[in-house]
Amino acid sequence: MNAPFAKVFDTAKGQIVAMLGCDEDDHPEIRFYSKPAGLGICQAAIAWENSDEGEVKAQKVFDDLTEEHAIVATEQLFAFASQLTE
Repeated sequence: MNAPFAKVFDTAKGQIVAMLGCDEDDHPEIRFYSKPAGLGICQAAIAWENSDEGEVKAQKVFDDLTEEHAIVATEQLFAFASQLTE
């Protein structure tokens, strides 16, 4: 069985999707997608070093990721969107 690579959170501000993968430089990362009111889909990411240890750390953070973590990771996107749409 394959391990999950995405988590979806339905929050009061809207849906947040977190995906475990690698960036263009092959660093393990968790990328968050959200759609603040008045904007298209926005994204933010956190990445680790390109190593076995970096992959283990990224997987651990992803495994432990909760809705509250996803909200914190994207709150600046929502704050920025509210400034743009005022």
